[in-house]
Formats: sequence, structure tokens, C-alpha cells
Amino acid sequence: MTVASQTTQTHQLIANPDGTLSAVDNPLPVRVEQNGSWVPLSATLVQNGDGTYSPAATPNGVVLSGGGTAPWPC
Repeated sequence: MTVASQTTQTHQLIANPDGTLSAVDNPLPVRVEQNGSWVPLSATLVQNGDGTYSPAATPNGVVLSGGGTAPWPC
């Protein structure tokens, strides 16, 4: 069972059935917290309500244009 209070983007503490603890550490993020739950990273693009696109689950916010016909601002 994962110890939720000890979980981060790179660290997970697991309480084993025999009463011991196991730690899993990663050098880079492997999960992100969304709506109170930890989810695996996902670069799959999803459309936002304003027509832009963002990765489904990443540690940093990224927003991509939804496209259009207007020239790119210089």
C-alpha cells in the first residue's frame, strides 16, 4: 500500500504486508497530482475548453495553440 503523505513526483513510500517499508525513488518525475490523486505522466494532447491543447499529465504547464488562419505574431 502506498503511503500517500510520502508520495511526490519522484518518490513513493510503500508499506509492505509484513510491516516493512520500501522506498522507490526516480531521478525524474514519473507522476503528477491531479484533482487530489497521483496519475502517471502522459504527453497525450487533450483539448482545453478554449480550443488550445495541453499534455494530459505533466509536471509543468504547457499550452499549445489550437491553430487558426491568422499569421503568427512577430
